[in-house]
Amino acid sequence: MQLVSELSKKIIKEVQLVMKEHVIVTDIRGIIIASTEEKRVGFFHEGAWNVMQKKQKLYISKKEAADLKGVKPGINLPISYQGDIIGVIGITGTPEAVEPFADIIRRLTELIIREAYYIETKEWENKGVEAFFREWIYSQQVDAEFIERGHILGVQVDSAYCCTLFQIDSSLSKKKQQQVQEMIRYWFESHKAEGDYIANWGYDRLLLLKEAVGEKARRGFKEELIKCQQYIQANNQVMITIGVGKPAEQFNLHASYEEAKKALKVASKRQAVVFYEELLMDMMLEDVSEPVKKEFLSRVLSSIQKEKELLETLKCYLANDQSLKKTAFDLHIHINTLHYRLKQMKELTDIDPKSVKGITLFYLALSLLE
Repeated sequence: MQLVSELSKKIIKEVQLVMKEHVIVTDIRGIIIASTEEKRVGFFHEGAWNVMQKKQKLYISKKEAADLKGVKPGINLPISYQGDIIGVIGITGTPEAVEPFADIIRRLTELIIREAYYIETKEWENKGVEAFFREWIYSQQVDAEFIERGHILGVQVDSAYCCTLFQIDSSLSKKKQQQVQEMIRYWFESHKAEGDYIANWGYDRLLLLKEAVGEKARRGFKEELIKCQQYIQANNQVMITIGVGKPAEQFNLHASYEEAKKALKVASKRQAVVFYEELLMDMMLEDVSEPVKKEFLSRVLSSIQKEKELLETLKCYLANDQSLKKTAFDLHIHINTLHYRLKQMKELTDIDPKSVKGITLFYLALSLLE
């Protein structure tokens, strides 16, 4: 592993939280790549170079600093990772004054590096799993080589799964989205069953492959998803929506994935957890083309779409299952006023909201509109 500028800046930032002395980090060539004194970055540090050669701590007095290129008094320490010296950290000051901090700062630095390496390794693993899942979802067939690659990644391809998609609010900053992704991952690492797999799916989604289970266990899975949704909302004030496809046939994920996408689209409107098999009207509406939707809306609602009072009355009327009494009560109007508004709708649209055909057309139109 090599020290890079971004990681070195993070080390400097963390060290500044525990001490006020100036600090530098150099690479294996003795070049300063991060410093609390920005003007020193990019210059050669002869003391760090000597540390790299001797692989041991170096105390530099005021007198010795005058004889070395790019050096100030203090202590320089080698930074180790997995037995290799990968750079040097230097603390400015008289050696006696900074000695108590030296080994603590070196250990803190090595912990930061180990953490960064772990995160980087996990990211590469996640990207590998994500790429594998994408290939799997869009593959026409699965061969022995593909199954073997899955086993190497720890994925049992020869089991049956259903696809679950998590959608994070895309208006959040990238950093916040990553935090929410990690919280969802943490939840399912803690709660998931053996044989379930989760992967990042772009910057604002995750994909969970859930091993196919019976109907009873599937109801339990929905309860688990709702708990996860509530957990994320309570801890982040962020709403996530979740769509779940039906269990796929062995090896064939594509159908379940497409179902999860449709369920997620409906879930995003409802801010809920939606299983594909729960969709009835929504399933039909999702497959209607945009031109047909616009034409249908134009024919059914165009004459009342700008009549806010009539539109709200229609929505309330539908929400109350065409109960005149409940609708009038919710709208705080006399029942005769409601009759008059429904009559206006019929006159303006030539569709009777009191008939089965009429109310069906209005329900479809409002569903498309929303």
